[in-house]
Amino acid sequence: MTPDLSAEQLATELVNRTQYGYALEYCVIEGKQFSFDKHNYLIDIYMDKHPYQVIEKAAQMGASVLGMIKSFYVCDKLGKTVIYFFPTDEDVREFSKARVKPVINDSEHIREIVDDVDSVSLRQVGRGFLYFRGMKSNIRMKSIPADMLVFDELDEVGEKERALADQRLNHSDL
Repeated sequence: MTPDLSAEQLATELVNRTQYGYALEYCVIEGKQFSFDKHNYLIDIYMDKHPYQVIEKAAQMGASVLGMIKSFYVCDKLGKTVIYFFPTDEDVREFSKARVKPVINDSEHIREIVDDVDSVSLRQVGRGFLYFRGMKSNIRMKSIPADMLVFDELDEVGEKERALADQRLNHSDL
């Protein structure tokens, strides 16, 4: 970003280049425009571009929403493939229906760019793809190359599953 840009151009750059701006501009969570109200501690995490982030947290701290928004951003703005992992396929179904689908339906921009290829385990988001996979099935984990991985409840799976999931990134340019 250069200082020669207008305020409007800077705002556009913020949305296009940061997950922080993307969340504020495009995301509706539980029927309300996304904000960091009561979650100010997440601002630095949304702005962080380090390739590895680990969040150890209590329940209801906003980390699953963070994972969703980062996934939408990487698919939409970068045209990349993301795999969002859960311990089981049942966890995937519940999360996809109860948490992801409402964000898509309530967020105008996201609704416009999402193609519900398979509304539970695969969605095309802009030029990218967002997969949801349980980690108990090695076959479903092995079949997809990815550019970004999100692990929800990683402490519920073994080291073997973690290592297999990490191999999905072997050919990514991210």
